[in-house]
Amino acid sequence: MDASGIGFIDQLVLQGFFRGTIVAATLIILCTFVHFYTFASLNKVLKKIEKKHHLKQTLVLLFALFFAHSIQVWLFAGGYMILINGFEIGHFVTESGDMYHAGFVDALYYSIVTYTSLGFGDIIPTQAVRLLTGIEALLGLLMIAWSASFTYISMEKRWRN
Repeated sequence: MDASGIGFIDQLVLQGFFRGTIVAATLIILCTFVHFYTFASLNKVLKKIEKKHHLKQTLVLLFALFFAHSIQVWLFAGGYMILINGFEIGHFVTESGDMYHAGFVDALYYSIVTYTSLGFGDIIPTQAVRLLTGIEALLGLLMIAWSASFTYISMEKRWRN
């Protein structure tokens, strides 16, 4: 132990938590910007489409939102790879507890399952990756709800007779 009373292992754990928190905060900010600017752009584009073209408005809206959510899932997959391979402060294990050596495609799969709150449970996070997992699930819920709200308000406003 050092003079502060914190042992070496405890310092490593705190350092991992701090790095995980920085990665998570950065991803929250990036995802919020992606979502906000998607909505701002959509608002402009949808105003240019004639009101009588409901199908075209709907398709533009849904594809843009799907694209925005996809970007966010990819960002979180990158965040998992940074924590696992860059900082080495977490990893994935299988249901049986064996170490799972995840590549980017595995992190992307895990991110999709987590963002949508589907949660199969075939890949289990450890250490700082658990923190990011919880934050992604919460952020995914918020972003999907925000998208649903925007979609409803947009359609209700544009489809009024």
